[in-house]
Amino acid sequence: MRLLQELRGQKDVLVDEVNELHQQQKMFAETCCRRVDDLDESLTSLRDWFHRCPGPEELRGCVTWDVMRSVLLSDTGDLHQVRDRPWRWGGGGMWRQVCQTPLADSPLSCYISRPETTNHSTV
Repeated sequence: MRLLQELRGQKDVLVDEVNELHQQQKMFAETCCRRVDDLDESLTSLRDWFHRCPGPEELRGCVTWDVMRSVLLSDTGDLHQVRDRPWRWGGGGMWRQVCQTPLADSPLSCYISRPETTNHSTV
């Protein structure tokens, strides 16, 4: 009879441990689901951000940083001519500078672009 009571006691302890493990498993599963949901939100946000960025076609007419740096560091004085040109909205979050005539010997022969939020009074 005593052996039977010991076995029942051990069974109760094991049942309690199994229940505790189930609770931990459930908690870990909920945590993983929340993290997956957060990752989905982040991925959606990144996709939206990339869709708002200008595509390669829109960027073809834009000046690269290397070209911009070479013009800024050059002593040709072309920067003043470029700075005084009007700007127009080019779409894709970019303002483009309108060039009526290309500058002679200048890598900025078409137009330069800058983000919409910058100060439009200077280049």
